[in-house]
Amino acid sequence: MAESNLTLEIDTALARQILVDFLRSEIHRAGFQRGVLGLSGGVDSALTCILAAEALGPENVLAVRMPYETSTPESYEHAQLVL
Repeated sequence: MAESNLTLEIDTALARQILVDFLRSEIHRAGFQRGVLGLSGGVDSALTCILAAEALGPENVLAVRMPYETSTPESYEHAQLVL
């Protein structure tokens, strides 16, 4: 198999805006103005929380720390940083 010199380039600002717009439009389309989410301290929930806050305004997002049973103490601390 030949090696490829192709690199993946992502316009992160555009990707972020698409995600924020999608969250906002879908939440509003469903008839909601605010959201609640579980925050484990992992990357997925942290990113979701930040994007939701951008989409709805931080005052309209309630993040509840919900570490998984095998989460490390650091995960709990990381979740607190996002709050």
